[in-house]
Amino acid sequence: MTAADSIGTLHAGTKQNIIPDSAELGISMRTYEPLVRERMLAAITRIVTGECEAAGSPRPPEIEVTFSVPALVNEPAVTAEFAALFTERFGAGRVGVGPQAAPSEDFGLWGTRAGCPSFFWFTGGGDPAAFRAAIAAGRMQDVHFNHSPFYAPVQDPTIQTGVEAMVAAARHALAR
Repeated sequence: MTAADSIGTLHAGTKQNIIPDSAELGISMRTYEPLVRERMLAAITRIVTGECEAAGSPRPPEIEVTFSVPALVNEPAVTAEFAALFTERFGAGRVGVGPQAAPSEDFGLWGTRAGCPSFFWFTGGGDPAAFRAAIAAGRMQDVHFNHSPFYAPVQDPTIQTGVEAMVAAARHALAR
């Protein structure tokens, strides 16, 4: 996967029988490479401008980038080091290094600006039994992650695991 986008908001009008004089569309766009990001933004601009022209809009659309961060890329050596630490702490069945994800986080800027290697990890928050059942059935669409309207984190063991992982990581990094 090289890019992903979603329409998160659409605001237009105040009543069913009144034609709105404006509409606002909020899009989340995530890419791994700056060139892909530029191409997606150009495509969105071209499509929205074309739709406005086709509809006879009296003015061109106003397109504004309100939030933008580069792709978050983990440092491979640091990721391997801490994956081993977490595996030792929590067990091999509870830790894994997944494929590159496209979170919309500013975390990737921290290590770059500080001049130090970094990595970003996820702590699962769903029901472990439901997660295992979805994997066994080949139905990952049944697992609801954060940002889903159906996401319902399980308080225990999520909070405890998150705190234990953070303390283990901090102790390990400070001991270096």
